[in-house]
Amino acid sequence: MNLHFTTNKVSENEYYDGIGARYNCFQLASNMQYASLTRQISSYCMSEASFQFHIEIDSSLRTFSFADLEKMNITCEDLYLWSTPIDTIEQYKIYLETKDFSLSTWIFHNCTLPRFGPMCQYELYNYREDHSSLSELIYDYYDERGDLIMNLTCYTHIKCNRGYSPACLDWTEICDGKIDCLDGNADEQHCWQLEFNECQPNEYMCDIGQCIPYEFVGDDQKVYDCVDRSDEKALDHDDFPVDYHFEPAFGYDDIRCDKTFLSKSCMIFRDYLVAESMFSVKDPSVSDECWSAFKCYLGFPNPENPNELNDIDSECMPQIIKTCPNTLFVPSVPTFFGHIYTAYKKNDTPNDSNYILPYLCSDRSFHFGSLSLVLDGLINNMTCFKITQFEDKSSNYMSVFLFRYMIPIGGIYRQLTQTEPIINFPLNRCNDSHVYQCQNSPKCISFHRLIDSVHNCPYKDDENIFHYTNPQLFEKIKHKYYDCYSTKKSIPQAAIHNEECDCGFSEHGFCEDEEEFLNFTRRNIFFQMMCDRFQELHPIMIDGKNMTDETECEQWECNNIYTRCDGIINCLHGEDEIGCDSSSLFNCSSNELICVTKNTSKFSCLSNSKMNDGIVDCLGGTDESSICSSVNGEGGFYCMNNDNSICLNVFHLCNNHRDCQDGDDEQFCVGNYEIHSFMYICNYHYSELASNIEKFLCSSSKFREKTKFKQFTTEGFHQSTENEVFKRINTKSHTRITLPNDRRCHRGLDVRVWLNKSSNHFTSTCFCPPSYYGDECQYQNQRVSLAIRFHALTQSRQIQFAILVMLIDDTNERMVHSYEQFTYLSIRDCKIKFNLYLLYSTRPKQSNRTYSVHIDIYQKLSLAYRGSFLSPVKFSFLPVHRLAFSIRIPSDDYDDQQQHVSCSKKCVHGKCLIYLNIKETFCQCEQGWSGQYCHIPSHCTCSTSNSLCIGVSSHNRSICICRENYFGHQCYLRNPICDTSPCVNNGLCISYDDFMVSSTEQKYFCACSKGFSGSRCEVIDTQLNFIFEKNIRLSHSIFIHFFNILLYTDSIKVPKLSPVRSTALQAVSQITNSIQIYWSKPFHLIFIETLDKTYYLTVLQPIYNHSITIIRRINSSHRCPSIGELVNKTFAQLHVLRRMKLYHLICQQHSPNLQCFSDDLHLCLCYDYVQRRLANCFQFDHHMKFDCYSQNDCENGGQCFQDSPDCPKRSICVCRSCYYGNRCQFSTSEFGLSLDAILAYHIIPNANIFHQTAIVKLSFSLTILFMIIGFVNGVLSLMTFKNKIVLEVGCGIYLLGSSITTMLTTLFFGLKYFIYLSSQISPPINRSFLRVECYSLDFLLRICLNMDQWLNACVAMERAMTAIQGVQFVKKKSKELAKKVIGVVLVFIILTSIHDPIHRELFEEEDNDDENKKRIWCIVNYSSNLQTYNRFVNSFLFFIPLLINLISTIILIMKKSRQKSNLKKHQPYTTMLCEQIFRHKHLLTAPTILFFLALPRLILLYVSKCMDSSKDSWIFLSGYFVSFIPPMITFLIFVLPSDFYRTEYKKTIASRSNVVYPFSQ
Repeated sequence: MNLHFTTNKVSENEYYDGIGARYNCFQLASNMQYASLTRQISSYCMSEASFQFHIEIDSSLRTFSFADLEKMNITCEDLYLWSTPIDTIEQYKIYLETKDFSLSTWIFHNCTLPRFGPMCQYELYNYREDHSSLSELIYDYYDERGDLIMNLTCYTHIKCNRGYSPACLDWTEICDGKIDCLDGNADEQHCWQLEFNECQPNEYMCDIGQCIPYEFVGDDQKVYDCVDRSDEKALDHDDFPVDYHFEPAFGYDDIRCDKTFLSKSCMIFRDYLVAESMFSVKDPSVSDECWSAFKCYLGFPNPENPNELNDIDSECMPQIIKTCPNTLFVPSVPTFFGHIYTAYKKNDTPNDSNYILPYLCSDRSFHFGSLSLVLDGLINNMTCFKITQFEDKSSNYMSVFLFRYMIPIGGIYRQLTQTEPIINFPLNRCNDSHVYQCQNSPKCISFHRLIDSVHNCPYKDDENIFHYTNPQLFEKIKHKYYDCYSTKKSIPQAAIHNEECDCGFSEHGFCEDEEEFLNFTRRNIFFQMMCDRFQELHPIMIDGKNMTDETECEQWECNNIYTRCDGIINCLHGEDEIGCDSSSLFNCSSNELICVTKNTSKFSCLSNSKMNDGIVDCLGGTDESSICSSVNGEGGFYCMNNDNSICLNVFHLCNNHRDCQDGDDEQFCVGNYEIHSFMYICNYHYSELASNIEKFLCSSSKFREKTKFKQFTTEGFHQSTENEVFKRINTKSHTRITLPNDRRCHRGLDVRVWLNKSSNHFTSTCFCPPSYYGDECQYQNQRVSLAIRFHALTQSRQIQFAILVMLIDDTNERMVHSYEQFTYLSIRDCKIKFNLYLLYSTRPKQSNRTYSVHIDIYQKLSLAYRGSFLSPVKFSFLPVHRLAFSIRIPSDDYDDQQQHVSCSKKCVHGKCLIYLNIKETFCQCEQGWSGQYCHIPSHCTCSTSNSLCIGVSSHNRSICICRENYFGHQCYLRNPICDTSPCVNNGLCISYDDFMVSSTEQKYFCACSKGFSGSRCEVIDTQLNFIFEKNIRLSHSIFIHFFNILLYTDSIKVPKLSPVRSTALQAVSQITNSIQIYWSKPFHLIFIETLDKTYYLTVLQPIYNHSITIIRRINSSHRCPSIGELVNKTFAQLHVLRRMKLYHLICQQHSPNLQCFSDDLHLCLCYDYVQRRLANCFQFDHHMKFDCYSQNDCENGGQCFQDSPDCPKRSICVCRSCYYGNRCQFSTSEFGLSLDAILAYHIIPNANIFHQTAIVKLSFSLTILFMIIGFVNGVLSLMTFKNKIVLEVGCGIYLLGSSITTMLTTLFFGLKYFIYLSSQISPPINRSFLRVECYSLDFLLRICLNMDQWLNACVAMERAMTAIQGVQFVKKKSKELAKKVIGVVLVFIILTSIHDPIHRELFEEEDNDDENKKRIWCIVNYSSNLQTYNRFVNSFLFFIPLLINLISTIILIMKKSRQKSNLKKHQPYTTMLCEQIFRHKHLLTAPTILFFLALPRLILLYVSKCMDSSKDSWIFLSGYFVSFIPPMITFLIFVLPSDFYRTEYKKTIASRSNVVYPFSQ
């Protein structure tokens, strides 16, 4: 019991609850019995200033200074366990860290439970030693205080005279549609504004006008999100009892109940207490006897005998006639709307219920509503009207207050309110687009009040809007109607389950808007209930005929797993029950039934062809089951010769009484036993005495009612204990503790305050919940109550988020009035709805300010900011403002998006950010600054190492965001719960917030690693390995559907359909064509679905076993073809009702190869049963998708899917063709020379080269081969072109450069491959090295390859110039020019390719199949414009050298031919040309060969086709290696074909041989 806020900077005199500052508080999650659905964060704070208590130090308690505690090695954890106040513990921690001498003398009082507090001065009355937590203690306090509260709590923040004391205004009476104040309409003054509130499309509008998310509607019948409880339709809202043993909670203290006209409060007896106050004062002219007699007449209990009913006729009425005036007001204060009185005339004749109807009197005009009122005259200067027609059904039921006053007067009130206009509604707003004006009335209402089953207009036209009466308005509100299927009527959605048959009864006698279960079975087609001789389905018109589940059943196999041995004969000849019961009593063949002969009462065998043939062959009609099913009765023993058909129940058999006319029921009885008159032979007490005949007839004659519903199942299914989840409830038996008799603290905690323990001198104080304040918690607080649910993306499911919720205002100071902070962990809290309170810092709140709820989200581990959410508190006149919203936590790149926010705010010491939900900006202040513009300095006391300071609250308390495992208001305290590593199997231990844990829960949560589950990760999950045959073409991602079969428990509620589906998403390994997945939930069926809607049945297990390994090899026989593949088009297009009845034939025609098939609504199995092949189908939604909360982080048009709509554990991007990566961020088209896209997922991580895939092994071998060839080629070329003679001309310079380029290309080629391969097999530690490699190697390879082409072109151009210039060719100039050209070309290529490294990025992503594995990607990402530029540059750098090569060669050949022709004039020019072409053919073939070898590189650079299969990978890998051949055959292209270069090469070899072997000759 650790108190919070026990110290503060303000003075003791100022620090008390009266100004709104809460101190000396318990903080906890209340009502933990609802913890599976909600977390209700609450607190109990001391309501009085502590300085008024003169506490004397208790000498029996030991005290220690902080210095003493340090010497004794006392830790902060010790103090926390000893119920020390949090502030004291944090001060001690500060002392230990700073050695601040001023703190060394701080006194610690060592309390012993049940005492607590800074001086151990407080004690809870109901403490027991077996209490293990504060939440349990408080729960027991309210459980033990189960008596009803008989005192009123009051809302005092508006001026309102509610009547005589103790009556006072309740917060629920504000904006309840009626004036409760006798001195004006202050309680309804501004409430008309609620009519103009509009909700978003994803929000539901409560009846009061409040908006909540649709996902909150109908999600929890114990905790409401609408103040008026309209979000949970299942309960009776008119009579909602509140059990006061529940502690204060959102579901009870913050809701309204329409129980009576006197109050909307849900507090039991508040209406009675208000009524008592109304009748507590009478007119002086009325005698006490008369007043008591009228109270007696109206059912008030007799004070002397409160448990006795009043005798209206003999006691009350005679006294009224004797002592009362002819006319009087009862009560003496207004009953309705603050001005309408009820008056009675004692001589009026009572109605049929012996009840005198009152007159309605007022000094103002008022609307009559639907009451028939007649002007009667004046009474005490008030105009009075007589009620002439009123249906009273309750007053004569019982002479108690409820039936004599509350219900009849409440009925009058409800009829009055039908025409009562909305108070202060501005008539000029009646023409607004969402406002409806009632016909023939000035009353206007909001659209949300139309078609709500409440008559708000005088002529009820608000409930009669149809397409033929008001077509334009009908289009806007038609969604509020429910179309009755059986009667073709339209009724309001709000009328469903209102205990009235608004649709009307169908011809079959059921009401679909009230009988939910029957409507469910009659409106839905279920395979398992088809053709069982019991019609469930409402007739459907198909092809002009009425069809049901029992029509066209000729081809149906009636003997199946749903009908076999269920005790009901479903087959015409009883095949489904043959051999089921009494099989040991008499043996018959498989096509015969056991029969007891009519005459001899002996066993015989009857052919099943005689079953239900209309002729009774067996005693009791056991062969004609249809007879007794058509006869009204409760039994199945048919009396044969009776005048009327009679079927007897088994208790009439052998009971010594002839119930059949001819004694059929007694003729087979043995009679050698004594049966009591009230017993019978079929009673289980006499089963041992019964003969076999008697046993058989007892069994076969039992009345068996068909099960209302049958769930899908499989043969051999058994629901084992693993399928069931048991919630253990900790119940303790204990002796009730005697608490103070008076409920002085109302809904608060009564706490003893020890003034002097030694003298046993004490007093009491109250710790109030947030809803109340005052020294006795007698006043109702103004407050904002919130219901919040968070949703996080799957990649954030194990991240702890600190949620800070603050109530702020719009002043320059941006004051934080109050705040709450808690931790959200998606994997643990995804379904949890957090309820909490925010209070205003002043009472009452300031009406001239605008308030908002501001929510900040931070990561606890890094304290990184994730985003903010803002919700304005719109209607400041509401005492309790309920806000409900669902928040999507943004992805971790949201902060980057904030950089682009344009902001008009000038944030002095902070940065401008935008809210998640609205286009509004705010200033996020730096530490030490606050205010709307971060311009106000503030002092922060948060721990600098363990927290982030957000600002200060209105009472100068620092607001700190604590790191993971730290808590306390200043984040100095550390939670050590995870230090012992309680989670096994590498599970991650995550501690709960200290106030969020109940006694029944463990103090930590385990986030389990892959393959494990359980509270401590101690359970091994089922491992599933699916291996697909190579001929199965799979999409890169698949859906795995797990189905869990449920048993049907007979209930009036609509059952959850079996099997229940859970879906996982998995990427298929291209390496092994397999998947591996771990699953922790029970399942009986597994289907795999590909992206093209192809299904495979992979697992069918009738009994679920956990922690096993399942290996399945999937082949084409496991495929579930669609119905269109198995039957002709005509059959496939039949209505599903007709089509399903022939599904057994499909399994039989394709037996035994067909295991499953699908249609547009079902998945179906084929199974063997009783030597027949049968079908078994269940409903399946083929279009269900979970689209990641509509937050699609997938790029390039990828679709995001998650495995659950509310608590996803995994999400995956289903990429379009040509894209890959976890977010589809990488493309397999136009990837140039990158290996990332080609090999991609072919590399197996953490496996050596010998265990890699074939494509990786081949690429590895080719790389080594290419490197050997490349280096040999480079060395030989370099040896040739380094000769001085060769280098005398420019051509030699170019070829030398080409040789160097070849060496560099080979080097970079090898480095690129081996670095990439090693990084994918085992990701390196040095990311800087990888980043350098990513930016440089691909770029350098590109330069080298382009440079090689251009140098080859320069060689060709040099040769052409030599031929053109002839003897004028100057070698020296050529040599100098070549050096300059090489430099220019190199710079040109670099400048035109520099965009490549600029737009390269290094990515690291987690492996989809293993969270611990990561892949490194080096990807270039171009915009569309840059992509166009890249294509142009590459085309230019490729084709221009080629053209230069071809043109130069042609010029060379033509020039040589011309020269030869001039010398040999006798030979034709064409002959010389052919000769030169043949002589220089190597000059033509070389560029041609180089062109075709380099062409794949050009194709790879910007081909539109992308890799979409493993076959494509082989093709592209071949192109990749071919593109590197040109620079590796320089020696072959230029040296070997040339006599000159070949001679120089030989000289070089010879000279080097002489150097190596100088004396060899």
